Amino acid sequence: MPPQTGNLKQLQTLPEFILSENDHSSSIKELGDLQQLGGQLCISGLQNVNNFEDVLKADLKGKKNLSKLVLKCKGDQTIDIRREQYDKALEALQPHKNLERLDIYEYPGSKFPSWVGNSEFSNMLSMSLVPCRHWGNYLFFEIYSLKIFMGWRP
Repeated sequence: MPPQTGNLKQLQTLPEFILSENDHSSSIKELGDLQQLGGQLCISGLQNVNNFEDVLKADLKGKKNLSKLVLKCKGDQTIDIRREQYDKALEALQPHKNLERLDIYEYPGSKFPSWVGNSEFSNMLSMSLVPCRHWGNYLFFEIYSLKIFMGWRP
């Protein structure tokens, strides 16, 4: 994404926010200023986030108009230290309780975020995890409103 995307404070639609390795592109923290976002938001390139504080500043929890969130990550799935960082980042990317659909692709972390099974997410209708290899048996949570669950494990 071009730098200064966060300056578009009245932006209501941003189908995809791409995080790159380039230091001259937008940081995930710029999402924090985009409180009017609604509909679908896809954040790809999560493996390029190096600052946990930036993830907290993205403030997905404050984006009440988002109905679908897609998180995409391609990371080294063999380094345990990096896996812990991914887990912290996903925990910090908690969306607003109005979210209806969550898709997570190629997430190399080792555990499910605690907010997924939270009863506040009663609007959640659909969830996809493709492939999240290190989560093991991830059917340990209950979301009573969930209509569709798609999980894929090799």
